[in-house]
Amino acid sequence: MRTTEYSIEIDRPLDVVYDFSVDPSHMSEWLVDDKKQLFVDDGPLAPGSRYRIQQGEGGNNRRTFVYEVVALEPMAQVTVRTSGRLLTYTAHRRYVDNNGKSTVTEVIEMEDPPGLSKPLGGFMLGRIKKVRQQNLQRLKNIVEQQG
Repeated sequence: MRTTEYSIEIDRPLDVVYDFSVDPSHMSEWLVDDKKQLFVDDGPLAPGSRYRIQQGEGGNNRRTFVYEVVALEPMAQVTVRTSGRLLTYTAHRRYVDNNGKSTVTEVIEMEDPPGLSKPLGGFMLGRIKKVRQQNLQRLKNIVEQQG
């Protein structure tokens, strides 16, 4: 198992940051860029709910990642998991009040890829971390601009 962690401070109260980030109607604003689409099951995020991020434009270039919420502790943590043929990882997103600001930390735990893909594990984890950092930076920018 490989692990990486990233934190960001957002200059907004914890309830604002948490509520915005788990609201399915806002997730496409910060979880995806212009190359991706987001599809969310009906209803609010809850353990067992799923959302999908589709990358690419159809045909063989399209990849879909399905994320399942495996744990949710309101105002404190959301844990999602995705798995596929080569890639299985869990992302724990923690929310902490920091004197009226919010610190959001993501801890990524990635299972080593199977077979011959195993040497790619470090590269894959680095790519996941980069994408997740970009997501949190978009979240920060959007939520801070609203304030």
